[in-house]
Amino acid sequence: MAVGAGQGDEHVILVVANRTLASPVIEDALAHRAAERGDVRFRVHLVVPATPVVGPLSGWVEAEHIPARASEDPGFALARHRLRSGADRLRDLGFEVDGEVGDPDPFVAVGQVLRRTRVDEIVVSTFASSRSSWARSDLVRRLQRHHGLPTARLETALDEVEQPRAAARRLHG
Repeated sequence: MAVGAGQGDEHVILVVANRTLASPVIEDALAHRAAERGDVRFRVHLVVPATPVVGPLSGWVEAEHIPARASEDPGFALARHRLRSGADRLRDLGFEVDGEVGDPDPFVAVGQVLRRTRVDEIVVSTFASSRSSWARSDLVRRLQRHHGLPTARLETALDEVEQPRAAARRLHG
């Protein structure tokens, strides 16, 4: 499918996020971009990489009662949960949203989406560079260089989204 260069009557933005998908920073950035487009149909496609869940965080998936199939990786189950709740929240704000759980590697996940979906720009949501492997790996620059699309990074403060360990402590006293 063709990528970029908008089709005049529709603007598609690909949002790549995982733990930061619940951030108000994403909501604000999308609202700003939609307002800039005026009457153009504005559509959001979410991709949530199925980042592996290891160590004590794997118990958090169960503690949050996130349904996982017996053979399903906890990282995939958590990404699916984040995708559903994030898409629902954005729809409640009036956005047209679809999305998918992607490859654990966000670079690969974006490439897979772009092979079948026309996108006008990419937004990558991360924590600060000191806490984000995506930021430290220069994901935004690599995506922009490889795909030739406008690509931006949104940075979310750690305290703007609930952390798994805090949620697990809250549930288990």
